Amino acid sequence: MGSNTKQENVAPRKSTRRENIYERLKSQVASFRAQPGQHLSITNLAATFHSSNTPVREALVQLAAERLVDAGPTGGFHVRNFRLAEMQELLHLSRLLLSSCIRDAVHDFEFGGLPRPTALDLQSRYRATRVLRSNPEETAAFVAGVFRGVARMSGNNEIVDIVSNICDRTHHIRAWHVQEIPSGRRFSDQLAVLLESLQRDDRITSALWLDRLLEHQVDRLPHVASKALAEMLLATGI
Repeated sequence: MGSNTKQENVAPRKSTRRENIYERLKSQVASFRAQPGQHLSITNLAATFHSSNTPVREALVQLAAERLVDAGPTGGFHVRNFRLAEMQELLHLSRLLLSSCIRDAVHDFEFGGLPRPTALDLQSRYRATRVLRSNPEETAAFVAGVFRGVARMSGNNEIVDIVSNICDRTHHIRAWHVQEIPSGRRFSDQLAVLLESLQRDDRITSALWLDRLLEHQVDRLPHVASKALAEMLLATGI
């Protein structure tokens, strides 16, 4: 009993320097805010983060293990090149995993609490589309939060980790999918129906709308990928 009391009084652990650097680097590489193939200099990054080399190196090693950056044979790290086939495989895998999470759920859906995108509550089709396109990162993060919530329904930590990694690796293409959506109102309605069905534990409707959402992403991937790649190359001056 005394041991349990001591554990309850322990203060929450603060994030370490390495964890903070890891999160900042992950945000940058997941959003492709650097040139594909660009060398990630540990020394330069350490100077940027006002840190020693060690936490930067440790963060890059973790990102390489998660396939968010590439590690060279000599130990150097580089921004990953955009790979269409990889994105297709990840989206197909997410369809399989998330469908099974709903079908074989052992927990109710619990959302992580990300702010609800403004577009979901707009009645105007034009305004909803404009709002989605003006801030695609917000909606992309919200959709990823829904996917993670669905993964937690499985009660399987390995599935949760895999889905979370897929969300990180497909973040950029998901944001571009949102930005290129022809009808923001239709997308918002579909997402709202998915959320409502998950929250009332209607597994049949949830599975149907989740699969439709992911199928639409897969179908539009070649078009969206070409737009995203062109923008990346333009932004980096290639």
